[in-house]
Amino acid sequence: MTGILTEVGRRLNSGWLLSVWLPGILFLGVAGCAVTLGHVHALDAEQLSVRVDATSAELRERLGRLVVTFGVAAVAAGIIGTTAGGVGALVERWWLRTRPAGTPRAEAPAASDGQTPIAAYLPTQPTAMSEQLRQLEARVRAQYWISVTLAWPRIWLLVNDTVRQPLLDARARFAEAVRLAGWSVLYLLVGLWWWPALLAAGVVYSTAWWRARTSLAEFTDLVEAAVDTHHRALAEALGMTLSRPGITESEGALIDDQLRKAGPPLDG
Repeated sequence: MTGILTEVGRRLNSGWLLSVWLPGILFLGVAGCAVTLGHVHALDAEQLSVRVDATSAELRERLGRLVVTFGVAAVAAGIIGTTAGGVGALVERWWLRTRPAGTPRAEAPAASDGQTPIAAYLPTQPTAMSEQLRQLEARVRAQYWISVTLAWPRIWLLVNDTVRQPLLDARARFAEAVRLAGWSVLYLLVGLWWWPALLAAGVVYSTAWWRARTSLAEFTDLVEAAVDTHHRALAEALGMTLSRPGITESEGALIDDQLRKAGPPLDG
């Protein structure tokens, strides 16, 4: 029993109640409206009130059934909330999908304005969020000649908690937005039986997309800032003495080779 209470407390402290269970209860309520009203009587509050009163009276007369119903609803809410997280993960993959580098999408408009576009900074990815991640890699590569994908796990080990906490907070906000997007898909399914749920799905998805984009922008800015302030520490941790304040192209190539285990250890 102590172990169960400890686990429940851990989940409550981690926000499981607010992010999974309570939204699941709300979803069950919306689903109940969908089953009761349907499309024809979608906004019939009187019919809904009659059904709720009848169900409440029946449960009050049968205490055992009330307990069982509450238990089933609690479990179902947890399962649905977990499912929303899984669906959100699929939405995240869609948001962050990539495609091989090809003709940049903004090359023609830039050329028509008489500007000379920098190829590395032209958008090439199919979504705004996947482009944010690609731009992070491009900027770090252009400035320090290293791959942020390879360098970041090592820099993370070098930074202190003051640097880590804002990154963790931004990543948590992105994860919350992803889960919210999962809820929008579930509400979209309920909309097949009750059209007001379609409106809710649209609002929820729009909110999730905006929060995801802003939190990801904050996260990439913080990652870039950490690289700006710790790239020398990374080089020193790998045993390299830099020849100048920044990293040269040849030094960046050596660092990348060592991080991907494609070259000999650096002697300094």
